[in-house]
Amino acid sequence: MKAKDLRLGNLVTIDNEQHWSELKGKAMVVVGLEKIKQSSFSYPLSNYWISIEDEGGTEYFQSNEFIKPISITMEWIRKLGFVFETLNEDSTPTQRKYRKAVIGSDSIPFKIEFDTYNESFTLDFVERKLINYNYVHELQNLYNLHTRLELSESIEVDAF
Repeated sequence: MKAKDLRLGNLVTIDNEQHWSELKGKAMVVVGLEKIKQSSFSYPLSNYWISIEDEGGTEYFQSNEFIKPISITMEWIRKLGFVFETLNEDSTPTQRKYRKAVIGSDSIPFKIEFDTYNESFTLDFVERKLINYNYVHELQNLYNLHTRLELSESIEVDAF
C-alpha cells in the first residue's frame, strides 16, 4: 500500500505471513508514518514504516508493502456511523442496488451512494464526476477533506 494514501487515524490491516500472521484481516489504526532512510534488499517495495495500533492499544511497526486496505462494505459503512436510507416494498431494483447513506446533521450532511453489488461507493463532488472508491481509508480521507472531521469506528474494532 502506498504510504501517501494514508493519514493518521486510517483503518488498515496487516498481510505479512512471516510476522504477525495472526493479525491478518484485523482492523488496525494508523498512528505513525516514517520514511525509511535506506532501502532494504529484503523489502524492496517498502519506503515507509507504518505504526499501527490494535483495539487494545498495542502498537506494531510494519513496512508499507505489508499494510493492506480494508474493503468497504455495508457493515463498515454502518460501523463508521452512516445511516442507510430505508427501503420499502415498492423500492426499485436500482434503489436496492445503489443505497444512499448519510452521516452528520442537517446543516452539514455527508452523503454517499453505496453499490451493494460491487461493494464500492461514489461521491459527486468538485468536478461533478462520479468516482468509485473501494476502501475504508478512502472514505475516511474524503470525509476529512470535506468536513475537517475524523471518521472512525463507532463500535468496537472487529475482524472483517
